[in-house]
Amino acid sequence: MQTLLRTPRFWLAALMAAVAAAGGACGWFALERLPDSPTYVAAAEMPLVEMLGCPRTIGYPLFLKTAALVSPDFRLVPWLHLAMLFGAVFFFDGSLRRFGAAPWVAFAASTALLAAAFQDAAVRILLADFLAMLAAVVTVGFLFRLAADPRRPAMWAGLAVALAVTYHVRPAYLFLIPLVPLLGVVLRWIAVRREGRRLAWLRLGTGLGAASAGPYVAYCFLRLVLVGHFGLVSFGGMSIVGIAAELIDEGLIRRELPPSMRPLAADIARRRAEMGLETVFRGGGVIRIRQWELQYNDNVWRAAVPAAAALYGRDAGEINDRLAALSKAVIRRRLGPYLLFVAYSFPRALAKYFYCSWTAQVLLLAGLTLWGIRRWRAQHAMGGRDTPAARHPSPVDSVLPALAVAAALMLLAKAVLLVLVICVGSRYILPAGVLVPPALALWVLRAGQGLGTAGRTSHTEQATDREQERGDAPATHADRGRRRDRRAAA
Repeated sequence: MQTLLRTPRFWLAALMAAVAAAGGACGWFALERLPDSPTYVAAAEMPLVEMLGCPRTIGYPLFLKTAALVSPDFRLVPWLHLAMLFGAVFFFDGSLRRFGAAPWVAFAASTALLAAAFQDAAVRILLADFLAMLAAVVTVGFLFRLAADPRRPAMWAGLAVALAVTYHVRPAYLFLIPLVPLLGVVLRWIAVRREGRRLAWLRLGTGLGAASAGPYVAYCFLRLVLVGHFGLVSFGGMSIVGIAAELIDEGLIRRELPPSMRPLAADIARRRAEMGLETVFRGGGVIRIRQWELQYNDNVWRAAVPAAAALYGRDAGEINDRLAALSKAVIRRRLGPYLLFVAYSFPRALAKYFYCSWTAQVLLLAGLTLWGIRRWRAQHAMGGRDTPAARHPSPVDSVLPALAVAAALMLLAKAVLLVLVICVGSRYILPAGVLVPPALALWVLRAGQGLGTAGRTSHTEQATDREQERGDAPATHADRGRRRDRRAAA
């Protein structure tokens, strides 16, 4: 029993059991449906070939098909989400260990990941967001394992499958296709650098590129053969038109757009005017970006999609293609205002993550507090002089740089993709930063390393100095060197 209590994974499992018990008692895992939920249920009820042509990717509908076998009313979906979360956290914990993290270091990161997954109520909502976030975590976990040992074929197969599952569940994770080769090479470089070996980056990058892009291209060709569309899903036009609709004006409709697109653009503009939606551009490079976010759904579902349906029928693929073509034409002709929107949205998206993520806020506050205490103690020990404290090796150092890079690249890459095609809400940006709290947790550990003994060590050194100055204690070579360093710093 004592051995078990000293095992980090025992406490991780105990924490998960406590979360499940408390959540069940408090009703945290009661199924919740949002306006988008019926579209996933409808897709799940389609035959597979018909599903390939619907506006939803096949990943979450296939999950719902499977869930319906045990829960036809989908009441158990939140509990299935929870079980998958626990599996993903355990897998991530093992991946960090494979990469070189000490057991308790991996436990700290995994606990922060578990907390980050509950930043909002996504676990109980019948939407693809939560499952896609977990699949992305597993994908990064496979990258850590490959970076530690790229000679295992099972890890390559697992990476390819996990990545494909991620963007099939939610296409917003397509950014992982170019990101995985880059991140994999960086993680492998960190791993071999600490071992003093050289990195064969070209071969590794080529293999990661094939594992990332190969399944995607093959699936797009399959959809081209079966439904006549090359791409992951027939939905992109319905997303970006929420941005393009704000750029449509009279001059664009009358003179600049191709004649075949003018009726659709004019109808969208008319519907926007009837709803009282005003332009977000105030002149002088100023955008009312908050207003743009509030009008985004109206632009898509009350203006653009009804306008396209009235002109071209209710086939979802046709509507998407028409809106995609119009959006591209509008953005090409209004590239300046579009880039201004991107410039406004990107820093806002990053700020929105830290504003909405309570786990990141708590860990940042804890890390800054510990850092401030260390700095104050270092100054106090040196008689008020601002001398940096000595940095000692820590078990955290083996994995913190790699996890920090993975967290930053995931957040930045997804933020870039999101701001290019939609107005970013907290629902979209919070999953992008799911690895930020684990990285911050390790930073907090590093900031607190040796904090309890730092003060005692400093006072002991000062007492020894005073004794040596009085001649009561012999000065060693290290003592003399330490005093020289202090005088030089002064």
